Amino acid sequence: MVALEVLRAVAHPVRLAILAECEGRGRTLADIAGHVGVSRPSARQHVGVLIDAGLLDDREGVLVSTSAGWADVLLALERLRVSSTS
Repeated sequence: MVALEVLRAVAHPVRLAILAECEGRGRTLADIAGHVGVSRPSARQHVGVLIDAGLLDDREGVLVSTSAGWADVLLALERLRVSSTS
């Protein structure tokens, strides 16, 4: 996982809200759009970015966050912190 891709994926507040909605439970695209307050097309676009970054997994139409994805976010943030202090 490329750290830049992960950071770019979580840089948008809607995508962070989507990740929070999917944490620990599966959500459909309609659930996400309703809970986050965006249209389905907008939710679909944001979900696509998160799937491409490995942060969400689509399991037959039910979206769930991946524990590996969260580990990638934390690793990317740590690398950013280290590079900014060097």
